[in-house]
This record gives sequence, C-alpha cells and structure tokens, in this order.
Amino acid sequence: MSIDELDSHKTKGTVPLSGPSSNSNFDELVKELIKDRIIILSKYVSLDQETRKLIINTKNLKRDDFDLVVV
Repeated sequence: MSIDELDSHKTKGTVPLSGPSSNSNFDELVKELIKDRIIILSKYVSLDQETRKLIINTKNLKRDDFDLVVV
C-alpha cells in the first residue's frame, strides 16, 4: 500500500491516539514504504559521490515500461 493510499483512507473526525507510541507505528510503516521505493529506484538510478554524477540506467527503465522525463 502506498503513502497516497494510506492518506486517502483517513476519515474526518477521528481522534488520534495519545501516548508515546501512538505515532511510532505509523512512522515505522512510512519508513518501510520509503525503503521499498528506494529499493525500486536503485534498479534504475545510482549516485557517484566522487564524480558528482547521477547515473540512470535507461535500458532498465525502458524494459520495465518507464519513461524518463528530464526537467
């Protein structure tokens, strides 16, 4: 489930839980979703810190039916 999907399921008028662990479960879920997205991105994108280059594997992008848009 994506962050957008989680956000769309919020209902108005709900009362957040109180206590120290009330947000920690949600925060852990968000961290896991971000990790999953980074793992997916790592198939296509890498950073070279020494040369300060962003390397994009366009062959893998096209193979997986993604388009690259340069802004």
